[in-house]
Amino acid sequence: MTIVLGLPGRLAAELPDEPRWLETRAMLRSGHATVFGGTTIEAGFAVRMLHGAFSVAAVVGCPPATAIAAVVEGTTGMTPLLAQIDNADVPRCGLPSVWASARSARWSRSRAGRGRS
Repeated sequence: MTIVLGLPGRLAAELPDEPRWLETRAMLRSGHATVFGGTTIEAGFAVRMLHGAFSVAAVVGCPPATAIAAVVEGTTGMTPLLAQIDNADVPRCGLPSVWASARSARWSRSRAGRGRS
């Protein structure tokens, strides 16, 4: 993984000023975000915010399947993966089989894929 200084903040500033990007922009500006995949919105990327026991992930555009797999690696069954309606099917190509679409633009681990804690 290549670290690009200031990348989360730059990507947050480049996202369109629309309500549907509120959660993703907040993740990117949190200071706790890790970006996987591309370094531009056009290239597509996945972002994960991890802060204490709280984690959430999002997909922007069409990032490589490896970026989607990396963003959910090590997460729990409580970690949502957000995608926009226009790319809600994109995560399917990079997600392990234990993930399922809970709604059209939110993914979560299926009950069958959840281990005992």
